[in-house]
Amino acid sequence: PSLPLPAGVRFGEQEGEYLLGEGTRLVYVAPSDLPELAALAGVAATFRLGDRTTVRLTRGYFLGKCEVSWAEYRAYARATGERVPTPAYPVGPDHPVHGVSWYDAAAYCAWAGGRLPTEAEWEYAATGGDGRLYPWGEELTTLHGNLGLRGDGHEQSAPCGSYMADYSAAGCLDQGGNLREWTGDVYAPLPRTQVLVDPSGPRRGSRRVIKGGGHQDQAGGARCFRREGQAPARSAGDLGFRLLIPTSR
Repeated sequence: PSLPLPAGVRFGEQEGEYLLGEGTRLVYVAPSDLPELAALAGVAATFRLGDRTTVRLTRGYFLGKCEVSWAEYRAYARATGERVPTPAYPVGPDHPVHGVSWYDAAAYCAWAGGRLPTEAEWEYAATGGDGRLYPWGEELTTLHGNLGLRGDGHEQSAPCGSYMADYSAAGCLDQGGNLREWTGDVYAPLPRTQVLVDPSGPRRGSRRVIKGGGHQDQAGGARCFRREGQAPARSAGDLGFRLLIPTSR
């Protein structure tokens, strides 16, 4: 990424990993298929969003390596006085937080200095723009995520990063499984013909876009192009989110 890094972001000890605050792990998603070109003005990523729409992303961004955890969300609640959701099942501090509405997730991201990713930003981090079926590639096994692959579903999420094979093109963990994730976009049909540049979704609509698979989903839930719309006030035991920190270029 271009220097200086965004406020509060610093280099981590592991290659390709950045830290925010008390230890929120981030990865940098370059606006090009060639990371070494990311700092050059005018370089952009062009890819197919889902199976319909061509998208160009002209700026890089930092995205949570994992979904926001209970420890991170409780730190936010202590600082702001906001309510902590009641877990639907036993969780530890490193489990991804669930039971949060879109409004809760957006408020956390704003407090942390960022925002929710757009649908395009989420999907580009998952695929790297190469059209892969799953964040890790084309094949799916029980090693690839916390998914109900036998049709019975899992009763609860796993700690963040438990499934190292659920590793996306950008280096994010758990985009295929564990929890479904809120994005910042309003849900609407994707256009088929135009090229969208840095899209943020339509401005009007009653639902928000959810991406990724959850622990109760079967194989189809892990597909990168999977999208669904839910009311922003909804909360569930298999629904969480991850943080995006924008850059200036």
